[in-house]
Amino acid sequence: MEVSILNSEAAAHDSNNANLANITKAQIQDLLTTVMTAIKAESSKQTAAFQAEMTKLTETLKMQFKPENEKLAASLTEGFEAANVKPREEFNIKLQHEIQGVSGKVDTL
Repeated sequence: MEVSILNSEAAAHDSNNANLANITKAQIQDLLTTVMTAIKAESSKQTAAFQAEMTKLTETLKMQFKPENEKLAASLTEGFEAANVKPREEFNIKLQHEIQGVSGKVDTL
């Protein structure tokens, strides 16, 4: 029984070799075109899935960072305004003195 199985496998192998020997160049080109088309389609599918996942993750991260960014912006604005209070007051005082000085000169003229 084992011999008949081996003979059967050998005959199938010989048949496959004969079929391969009869394949034309056009058939090989068609096969390669079909395989390349399938590879490109799968690659496009995987790329689209990857891009969708990256978009989803990016949006999730944006949502997670949004409250922190808002707090940071508020804190920076507060700090900036607080840092400018004294220089603004000093500028206003100097400006008032200049206005008074000019007013005094105008009055003398």
